[in-house]
Amino acid sequence: MALPLLLLHACADGKSCIARSRAGGECASVTLSCTCRVVQEGYFRVPPAYRLAFRELGTALGVQVNPAAQPEWGPRVEELHQLWAPRALARDRDITPVMLAASLAPGVWDRRYEEKLREGGAGPA
Repeated sequence: MALPLLLLHACADGKSCIARSRAGGECASVTLSCTCRVVQEGYFRVPPAYRLAFRELGTALGVQVNPAAQPEWGPRVEELHQLWAPRALARDRDITPVMLAASLAPGVWDRRYEEKLREGGAGPA
């Protein structure tokens, strides 16, 4: 399956999953599965000039707050941070740096944030 079509399927799967599951457990599993398919298709082996930092940093943020993705995604997240940090201002000076900052410290995007905050451990996921 071509990468754009694969991404379209991943988005459609994610949207239908969100509509079916308020708890998000099923959605977390489906979106992680779709993300893994994108990796298997070789998207992250394409030269950076043909990739989007915003999308990849969003992926890094998402897998950091998805308990099903831990810990095997840790090294890939670190690779994405190392790749995009020096390039964060190259394309724009608004959303890409914001996504980098969010991914470096995912905090409140973690659905367990309030629980962690009460326990005194609400740092990066």
